[in-house]
Amino acid sequence: MKSGLKLLGILFAMTGLLTACGSDDDFVPIIITPTPTITAVAPSSGPPGTTVTITGTNFSTTSANNVVKFNGTTAAVTSSTATQIVTTVPVGATTGFITVTRGIKTATSPDIFTVTAATTLMGGSIQGIELSLTTAVTTMAGTVGIPGAADGTGLLASFSRPVGITTDGTNLYVADFDNHTIRKIVIATGVVTTLAGTAGISGTTDATGADARFNGPLGITTDGTNLFVSDFNNRTIRKIVIATGAVTTLAGTAGITGTTDATGADARFNGPHGITTDGTNLYVTDTDNNTIRKIQ
Repeated sequence: MKSGLKLLGILFAMTGLLTACGSDDDFVPIIITPTPTITAVAPSSGPPGTTVTITGTNFSTTSANNVVKFNGTTAAVTSSTATQIVTTVPVGATTGFITVTRGIKTATSPDIFTVTAATTLMGGSIQGIELSLTTAVTTMAGTVGIPGAADGTGLLASFSRPVGITTDGTNLYVADFDNHTIRKIVIATGVVTTLAGTAGISGTTDATGADARFNGPLGITTDGTNLFVSDFNNRTIRKIVIATGAVTTLAGTAGITGTTDATGADARFNGPHGITTDGTNLYVTDTDNNTIRKIQ
């Protein structure tokens, strides 16, 4: 009985303390952050830059309140709901568990996420992924034996001696030699358009899209943002910004043949043909000079 009265006295004392702290308007509720959990991660592996979806419970709907780490390396959160977080594998991440921290509470993935080697676009080729081919051959665009310059889809499009080809992984880019144009093909749909130059009109003009001029473009490569074209008959190397179609002359001077190693317009070529990149420099087969040239 005495212990019960003592407890009641403590409660009255606490009530008085709360009252002394202020009125109801001054009351600040204590918010308890729920503990997050991770139930699944998809995919379970990938190189830096891979989009990863984390499924679970009690995530914050405010992306900034979720701290995601891949084996200790912090990742950027693209979006989040209470049950799903979308993030990307950060540069520098190593194989290990994924954690999500909300406030002071942390959840750990049930399985290890495997960080694989990064793939790189070089010269229009995705490096680091081995091809698996069935050797089946089909025609993607153009019609056999019918030259032309028509933009269209698949067999309705036409080309005139297309030579060089490259890709950024989404589109194909073709040096259409006799049309003096650079063509674009959407891989998913086969839709063909003319990115730069005007069919049947040769020239040297640096401009945008149809206003630019080429003279027998042969080789073509890309860094994923720009195209680089060996303009054979102009004896120059041209650059095209993929997003805008803006064309400039990167090296050489139109109509002037030579062998000079120099910078930009002071350099000379004699029939530049094949062109590629290692991600840092361009390399050109200067056909009639019997040399391989480097542009840095």
